[in-house]
Amino acid sequence: MSPSRQGLSIVLAVQGGGHRLPEVLDALEPQVRDAVEVIVLWPANQDGVLGVDRPWIRCIPGADDALAPELWARGIREATHDRVATTIVHCRPPDGWVDALLAADLENHAGVGGPIAQPPDDGLAWAIWLQRYATFSPEQVGDAPRPAREIAGDNAVYDRVRLLTVADTWARGFWELEVHAALRERGETLQLDPALLTEHHNGYGAREFVDQRFRHALRFGSARALAMEPPRRAAYRLASPGAPLVFGGKVARRTLALDLRRRDRLRAAPWLALFVGAWGAGEALGSWLDLS
Repeated sequence: MSPSRQGLSIVLAVQGGGHRLPEVLDALEPQVRDAVEVIVLWPANQDGVLGVDRPWIRCIPGADDALAPELWARGIREATHDRVATTIVHCRPPDGWVDALLAADLENHAGVGGPIAQPPDDGLAWAIWLQRYATFSPEQVGDAPRPAREIAGDNAVYDRVRLLTVADTWARGFWELEVHAALRERGETLQLDPALLTEHHNGYGAREFVDQRFRHALRFGSARALAMEPPRRAAYRLASPGAPLVFGGKVARRTLALDLRRRDRLRAAPWLALFVGAWGAGEALGSWLDLS
């Protein structure tokens, strides 16, 4: 059956935090209607997902230890509609999220992303949000749709037809920075739309998130180095021990630009230092490896 352009496929990756899946599905259930499918994917060796059975979801196990981008790629290939949303189990959609996905402007843009809010929570959740989503906070996204160079794959909807034109970039994983770069090279555009709001509800333990950040950074460092010309690649590798400082500076600037309570900054700081270190170490090591 050829994909339909009239409906919506939601690709929900469960990588860590499987215990949060029931509440995410509870939030989605009243929003699902005809021509909206939800595809749930998870690493086959991950506990906490098997046994979730609702008639309106499709459950597809991925490879052992698969990361979210690898699960997204499988889900996009399996989708039965050409309006395809990507999200994770650590984001709980509020009322109206599916309507916003269906209304997103995919006539003029290849992808539309929205803000990711952080409700009051503990320091661990704040640290994860600051590292991953501060750029896409509601205050940074603004009050009106606008063109964007990047959107967060954890809260986005894409035109699958356009994605297929750059399918080689996500054959082994939907790493959105690489996909977005390929789309821009074809003259495609992205948009940020404040109507497409979701909320971050962390399901990771600290050790799980350190592992996730390190594995993502390995892949990022490898891909970044391999995309460079040899002289620049050599310089990047030699400078790679400084990656934690460079990345930490970026995160610190983003954090200081946000209107946060001092208490939340202080609670997040020790965790944030740990996670920045994990990313920096992964990027530095990855720059020397060929993980393509």
